[in-house]
Amino acid sequence: MSNFLYIIMVGLPARGKSTLAWKLYESLKRDGIKVKIFNNGYLRRKLSKENTSYPEFFNPTNKQSAALREKYAMLNLKRAKKFIEQYSTQNRVAILDATNVSLERRKK
Repeated sequence: MSNFLYIIMVGLPARGKSTLAWKLYESLKRDGIKVKIFNNGYLRRKLSKENTSYPEFFNPTNKQSAALREKYAMLNLKRAKKFIEQYSTQNRVAILDATNVSLERRKK
């Protein structure tokens, strides 16, 4: 029988979520557990055709960028779920690395 776990990082920017995610990754991998980090910022920078690294992009009243951030967050969630299902015969952990500060995001 195999087990799986989702670890959801939550917190304000620049508070150590990614550092902690990588420490968990290294420890779990060393123990032979299939693990992968799903970082929303990395995915956003990889897939976005426009520059998304300016303060106004993260303004909660900016509806267009909020929709784009939500799109990438849901895409990453789907990728994490696919990872968990793909390795269903092994113990596995998906680490969702993002701020996830809104109640709505955490409920999803």
